[in-house]
Formats: sequence, structure tokens, C-alpha cells
Amino acid sequence: MKELIKQLKPSPWIIDSEKYLEGKKELTIYDDVSFDTIAEACNILFKTNYKGFQKGYVEPSKLKEHSFYSQKGIWFPQLAIEIDGKLIAAAGKWNNRITLDGNIIEFNEYEAKIVNKEYDEEYTEHDERVVFAKSKDPIGTKSQYRFIGVYKRTKYIPIEHEGKYRSARFYEMVSDRIPILDE
Repeated sequence: MKELIKQLKPSPWIIDSEKYLEGKKELTIYDDVSFDTIAEACNILFKTNYKGFQKGYVEPSKLKEHSFYSQKGIWFPQLAIEIDGKLIAAAGKWNNRITLDGNIIEFNEYEAKIVNKEYDEEYTEHDERVVFAKSKDPIGTKSQYRFIGVYKRTKYIPIEHEGKYRSARFYEMVSDRIPILDE
């Protein structure tokens, strides 16, 4: 892999996110920018003043007054890691994954109920999330948070885990962009 990286010479992600986003009104999934910490993403994009932040889900009170963000949470999931063909939780009990078509499956290994293989339950509550997934840069040296879209939970689905089917939350992408607050 290291040889391939040397041959391809991919450029690392842009380090100065604040400078890159200066003057921009929105962030899209196509922007080549990432954030070192959850606090950095919130402070730059949503004009909060966090010194540090350890939770993977946040609803900044400042956003409740903004028309786009008023009913959305900000989510910073760590995605599952594949080892020997098996998806392993990267953050404690959370075994989150992105499907090939760009949807997200949120799965809690310890709290998910056992279901049958055909399980499919519609989710009718409102649950939209602005999502920044933690992942490595193209060179594979630095993990950072990248905006991957706005997602809406639409249903519960079965996933196989340790020989049994368990319920998991299923989110579909509803937008590939978010507004950047200017005040």
C-alpha cells in the first residue's frame, strides 16, 4: 500500500479548513475539506465556541433558531472497521456503516433487539442528521471528520451480527449540502 501511495502521490486533505471555507455560504460532500475535531467543525461551520467536545451527537442550541438546522442534530459517527471480512465496531458498541449506495446503517451491538431476517419497520418520527464521518485521509496518516451529507432515518432493518439478525437504524441521504452560518 505504501508503494502505491508513493506512485499515486495523492494530495492530503486540506489542513486549514477555516481558510478553505472562508467566504463560502455552504459546505457540500464534494468539498475537499475535513476537521481535526468535533469542536473545530462546530466552531467553523456553526459559529459555536466549543473548547473541546467528546460526544458523537450534538444539538447546538444556537442552531435551533436557524430554519435549516432547527430540527436536525449534528452527528459525528466513527465507522466500523473491516477486519478479515467482519465489521468491527470502531467506537465502543457502535457498529456504524455506509452502504455501497451511500446510505447509513446505525447499529448498537449491545442494545439491538433480535429480529427475523425479513424484519422491516418504518420509522415515522422526525430524525434528520447532518453527518460528519471520521475517516482517514487519502494518504492514510490522519483521521479527520468529513461532511458526508444530511441523512433522515426512514426505517429499521435486520443485519446479521454474530450469527443472529438484529435491528439496525437505516438512514437515507436527503441532501449533499449544508449552509455555513455567518454569525
